[in-house]
Amino acid sequence: MKTVRKLFLAGGILALLAYVGGRIHRKVSFRPAPSIRQTQAEEGVPVEVVRIEPASFATFISATGRVVSEEEASVSAKYGGRILSFPKEIGDTVAKGETLATLDTLQLEIQREQALSQVAVAQRTAAQAKAEMDDAAKDVGRMERLFAEKVISEKEVERARLRYDSAVQRHEAAQAQVKAAQDAVRLVEQAIEESVITAPFSGIIGSKLASVGEVVPAGRPILTLANLAKLTCAVNLPENDLPRVRPGQDATVVFDAFPGKEFTASVLRIAGTPNPDTRLFEAHLRLRERPAGLRPGLFVKATIVTRRSAGVLAVPEQALVSQEGTTAVFTVKEGKARLTPVAIGEKSDGKVEIRSGLASGEFVVISGREMLTEGISVRVRKAENGL
Repeated sequence: MKTVRKLFLAGGILALLAYVGGRIHRKVSFRPAPSIRQTQAEEGVPVEVVRIEPASFATFISATGRVVSEEEASVSAKYGGRILSFPKEIGDTVAKGETLATLDTLQLEIQREQALSQVAVAQRTAAQAKAEMDDAAKDVGRMERLFAEKVISEKEVERARLRYDSAVQRHEAAQAQVKAAQDAVRLVEQAIEESVITAPFSGIIGSKLASVGEVVPAGRPILTLANLAKLTCAVNLPENDLPRVRPGQDATVVFDAFPGKEFTASVLRIAGTPNPDTRLFEAHLRLRERPAGLRPGLFVKATIVTRRSAGVLAVPEQALVSQEGTTAVFTVKEGKARLTPVAIGEKSDGKVEIRSGLASGEFVVISGREMLTEGISVRVRKAENGL
């Protein structure tokens, strides 16, 4: 029995010693896990870099607008009347001289008949006055011969001459009446002729401003016409973009009506004053190649190249760091991150022009810069050669 107790006592002591020894071993061998900063300092912060080289650099302005015609007309009836027909519809193309509308000429034709009757009356009156004038002239001649023969007095000759002068005046007045009546006929005939309203130039009908059967006064527009040969793209610019835009600059244009296609253009001119409602300035772009089906009113998206330079150093915008009002980038030199102040210029297409602070061939961090500090070790995970 004593032997058994001794064995149990010895086993308990051994177990206690094993437990205490294990605790002591764990305390002695435990080490805390290193922090992220410690790991980065030892292994280097993983970054992506780009090697900058001189390259071409362009800046752009984006604008929207619509297609317009340089030659648009509001076609009107010169003499007025009731509209009989519109042979063409909105959106139809017409050639110069083609009929756009016709007006009722019934009243004009009645006026022409009346005017022709007045001409006939005036001509008969003029013929009678001519005969009277001729008779008076013969009478003057006869009186002058009799006076020369001393048959009549000089006073009778003077009376004959006065009768002749009166006949001449009546004849001239009758001739003027004939001319006035003929002019009236010509005016009515011109009105009849112009009751057929024709296109002043080839183009497309944009809108109708009157209906068949409507009586329109002289000079009132009845439809609009746009010249398809003189189409431009009118885009809207805010005033702060004006100093950067000038005639002759290149541009690209896209239309919703022609998806997937891009067209080249150039700046033709810029409006001198803004639109009073939008306060935007209108710039006209001339297309170098005009797509088939282009017409006024189509929506336009344009990109104007305001500057194009060669040999420019540029970095992606995400490479920039702003610290205490200073713009800088992180460069990588001998495995270390170096905070390098830079002077920047214009931005374009996700890139920023570097005017000073960097040299060609330097490596600039474009990803991972959030974890960088001056002098920290870096591990280049990915490098891009050039932008």
